[in-house]
Amino acid sequence: MFPETVADKLTDAVIEQAMRLSAEERQELVVSYIVKANEIWLVQGNEGFVMFENGDSVQLPVFPHKDLAQKFEDINEIVGQCANVALDLSLIHISEPTRPL
Repeated sequence: MFPETVADKLTDAVIEQAMRLSAEERQELVVSYIVKANEIWLVQGNEGFVMFENGDSVQLPVFPHKDLAQKFEDINEIVGQCANVALDLSLIHISEPTRPL
């Protein structure tokens, strides 16, 4: 499945496996991989970053790897480019929830 370490290029098989993940599995993949890569990928079209409107909410699709963002562009026939955002995750502290005694 997805590489345990940061990879410059994903194989077609890994991309296809990632595309078949459930929404929950995709969220887990994004969180676990961006911690290693220290970056996240977005798709930028001619008028800014690609977003989806769904009723009252607006969603910004994010990707853990450039190859997945590129696949999203290709599938949706988006004219644009993949853009990475560097992350400084050293500023974030995630702790276990406290349990009542």
